[in-house]
Order: sequence, then structure tokens, then C-alpha cells
Amino acid sequence: MRHPVEGLITLDYETLHVPATPGEMGLVVHAFSAEPDSPEADALERMGAVHPVLSGRST
Repeated sequence: MRHPVEGLITLDYETLHVPATPGEMGLVVHAFSAEPDSPEADALERMGAVHPVLSGRST
């Protein structure tokens, strides 16, 4: 992905398919991660510091 401030970031991802019950739509969830202590992990940490509410952090 290319972030406007952090630039190009290469992330790992997993896709989770959540099946639907009859009459409902299922979900597809994509979870992105970076190797610990990598430049990508550092970039994600900086992005989370900018938007603490969106990243699930409390201030």
C-alpha cells in the first residue's frame, strides 16, 4: 500500500470469510500486519499515534 506520509508499505494479510446465516450476507475480513521490529511495523506504529481513536488506543 502507499500511504501519503509513510510512503510504500508492504504488509502481510490474511482473509477471513465469515459465513452468513440464511437470508443474511456473509462477511469478508482482511487483517493486515507487519513483522515485529520492521520498517513497516514502525510505520504502522507512527500512523496509529496520529489517530489514537481509530487505532484502538486510548490516550
